[in-house]
Amino acid sequence: MQTIHTVLPIDAERARFVSANPEHFCDDPDALSEAWIIQKMARGDGVVLCNIGDPAYRIEPTTPETQPDRITRKIRNHVERNGLMPRMPLVFRG
Repeated sequence: MQTIHTVLPIDAERARFVSANPEHFCDDPDALSEAWIIQKMARGDGVVLCNIGDPAYRIEPTTPETQPDRITRKIRNHVERNGLMPRMPLVFRG
């Protein structure tokens, strides 16, 4: 089990700034995780690195296909795969 016992390259003041302004560091996950670890250590909490998973806050760039189009495509594929009778759409898309 790997834990952090030493102070990471950024100082506590910068860690507070990074945590208070995450929108400025959304493309730098290392800065966000280092800030989080430094603040946890400052509170006296331990950090077990193997328990830290992928960031859940990341919003990936959108694809050209919008979500309603993706849902419609999945529904049509499901209907075709299972031999169901397609129904008329409830919402007019014209």
